[in-house]
Amino acid sequence: MDSIVFKNVTMYYKNNKEKPAVNKVDLELEKGKVIIFVGPSGCGKSTLLKMINRLYEPNSGEIFIDDKNIKEISPVQLRRSMGYVVQQTGLFPHMTVLENISVVPQMLNWEKNKILDRAKELLELVNLEPDTYLNRFPKEISGGQQQRVGIARAMAANPEILLMDEPFSAIDVITRVKLQNEIINLQRKSNKTIFIVTHDVDEALKLADIIVILKEGEIIQYGAPLEIINHPKNEFVEGFIGCKDVLKKLSVITIERIMEKSKETTDVLDKKQTLREFDTLKMALSVFLQSGNEVLTVINDDEKKVGNITWNALQKVWKGETYKI
Repeated sequence: MDSIVFKNVTMYYKNNKEKPAVNKVDLELEKGKVIIFVGPSGCGKSTLLKMINRLYEPNSGEIFIDDKNIKEISPVQLRRSMGYVVQQTGLFPHMTVLENISVVPQMLNWEKNKILDRAKELLELVNLEPDTYLNRFPKEISGGQQQRVGIARAMAANPEILLMDEPFSAIDVITRVKLQNEIINLQRKSNKTIFIVTHDVDEALKLADIIVILKEGEIIQYGAPLEIINHPKNEFVEGFIGCKDVLKKLSVITIERIMEKSKETTDVLDKKQTLREFDTLKMALSVFLQSGNEVLTVINDDEKKVGNITWNALQKVWKGETYKI
């Protein structure tokens, strides 16, 4: 199995040799998932993320990607093989959108036509019209649009792994929700491994395939969102995640987490009582109660049927029963 493995990883900051920022982390994560590091401020989540591309080096322990120790890969080569998105986008203000997206492909000596085609493809992926935005400068577009360009730039060289450090925290709520949905779409279409650091528990529950909860540099619990919310390891996890709040569960878990997926997409004749795959279970509850149906059709953004959600599956979530994701 392709995986990313942390073996007994510990790191101290130079100004604090007594208390580790990350302490004896053992973790094996399957690639092709959205993996979210979450926890209180100062818990080590950003530090752990930055060790994956060797921005930080552990004092002890090892990190492996597909059985290869990343210490055997030069930091420059490793970083060029990964996408990296930070909170404030980090776009070069004197470069156009096209030039920003082109930075890594140019380092890899891509031809100009290939770079242009890739930039257009990526802008369309993050819902920005290429003809409108390619030649604009960062100051000429909104903060949410800059964040989209930052994601496109990180994806430019088609990396297998994408690292995102608090990517949505400085963005308004409406734009944040749109970008969250685009990240889910992007991962489903591209099967990338996406690591996200966030302080927002609701965001973690919505986006993650796997949540890793940290406290004081140590991993307290990790697993699928519903597994954690239904079976917290201890009182800290229960309180931090809000496991007893049934309405919260339904407000942050998306339908695609528990729906029965169709083998292929099909047309839908009557869309009156349908739900979209990234709608929340709270919305599903409302439609179930209004319609009285036991089963509802789930559609995608192209208005095609992608599966069904059942009343029984929804009940399992708020009753706290384990549900396979």
